[in-house]
Amino acid sequence: MNISIANDKMLKKYMKRNPNNVKTGWIKSMLKKRKRSLKNE
Repeated sequence: MNISIANDKMLKKYMKRNPNNVKTGWIKSMLKKRKRSLKNE
């Protein structure tokens, strides 16, 4: 199970549910984690 893929799915679901809350800290932290995991791969 690839964690970054799971996070990406969660992120898309979250953005669909809350289109106005895209700029929240949770989204920012998820994006940072995803960028880090992409660099490490």
